[in-house]
Amino acid sequence: MINRQWPYWWDDPLRITNHARRRMRERAISETVVRTALQDCRSLSPQADGETWIACSILEGMQWRFVMKPNLALRVLEMITLYPLHE
Repeated sequence: MINRQWPYWWDDPLRITNHARRRMRERAISETVVRTALQDCRSLSPQADGETWIACSILEGMQWRFVMKPNLALRVLEMITLYPLHE
């Protein structure tokens, strides 16, 4: 993992939504590959809605974006969706 200062909830257990799982199947990306990409995340930025964050990482040699939402009540980090930078 790259040594960065992330929000405290970044280390909460990952929960992948059904929508994100569909996108992973469509793109033939395994959960292991996704988890590794998130561990090596290069940047994390909040979105205007105040609820979601965009994590940027390299996945299979391409830049990818992961839409993440911390669920503070359940103490899980939800992956809402993922997409390559140039789709």
